[in-house]
Amino acid sequence: MTVDSLPLVVVRPRAYRYDSAANREEYRRVFDFQPPDYLGSSTEGLGVGLNLDALFGAKRTRQMLALQSRLMEQERDKYVDYRFNKTLVRRITGLPSPALDTFMREYRPSYEFIRRCENDYEFYKYIKDCGIYFWQIWKQENPN
Repeated sequence: MTVDSLPLVVVRPRAYRYDSAANREEYRRVFDFQPPDYLGSSTEGLGVGLNLDALFGAKRTRQMLALQSRLMEQERDKYVDYRFNKTLVRRITGLPSPALDTFMREYRPSYEFIRRCENDYEFYKYIKDCGIYFWQIWKQENPN
C-alpha cells in the first residue's frame, strides 16, 4: 500500500475589497436609494405641489434609510477589522495573548481615524506607540 501526499493548501479569507464589492452589489438598491422629494413642481410650471407618493411611502423611506445607515456602518466596521487585525498588531507590538485581546478592544481605532492617516507608517506608529503605553500599564496591573 502506498500513501500519496497531497500538496500543502493554504486557505485564506477573501480580501476585504472583494467582500465589500460583493456587499455593494448585493445591496445596490439600498446603497443607491435616494429619498423622494416631498415637494414637486407642477407639470405645467404653475407652482409647487405635494408628492403624495412620498408622503404615503414615508415609512418605507425611513426603513430604507435606516438599512442604508446600518449597511454603511457594517462596511466601516469590516474595514477597521481588516486594517486593525490581530496578526498585524501582534507583529508590531509583540503583545502576548491575553494582553493582545484587551489591547484590541481598548485601542481599536475609528474608521475616520484610519481614513485620516496619510500613510501606513502613520497608522503603524499609532499601533506601536499605543502598544508601548498599554504594555507598561498591563505589566503594572498584571505582575505575573
